[in-house]
Amino acid sequence: ATCIRIIDLGTQKNEFQGETKHQPKILIQWEINDGGDPELQTQDGHPLLMSKRYTASLNSKSQLTADLKAWRGRDFTPDELEAFDLRNILGKTCLLGISHVEKNGKTYANIASISNKMRGYEAPTPHNEVFAFDLAAPDYTTFDKLSDKLKETIRLSPEWAELNRPEPPAPPQQRPA
Repeated sequence: ATCIRIIDLGTQKNEFQGETKHQPKILIQWEINDGGDPELQTQDGHPLLMSKRYTASLNSKSQLTADLKAWRGRDFTPDELEAFDLRNILGKTCLLGISHVEKNGKTYANIASISNKMRGYEAPTPHNEVFAFDLAAPDYTTFDKLSDKLKETIRLSPEWAELNRPEPPAPPQQRPA
């Protein structure tokens, strides 16, 4: 699979085991390199996309850091981790392990593992556009490319509310006495 998108979702409400937290989240999307296999394509013949949400943290205990280590095939040095720019993974290829889970009568495909691509494997050019969306410096043209569901998720974040806060009215001008 090829990493095609990194999307900043802003701070999102997360409920787990009765506890509510507000955490910064990102979504990473991969395009499955189908090799012409129709089972790895959508009904209209396009490559399937897989996504995974992460807490936006490079803490040593975070799932994002664990997946990045597995993808690289080695640990980060403290200096590498400090200087790491997540955009570096855009356009990069990896091997995804997919698990299928049944829930409420439906089967869901989830990313179970990420590892480095096989030696010598050259991925095709992605069919989908490769881009990142960052709420710290939003590009509204890129935002418009997102699905309606992702746009709605981002609009619920306090970062989006701050970006789109109306300007206060200008103070009235004082007339000379």
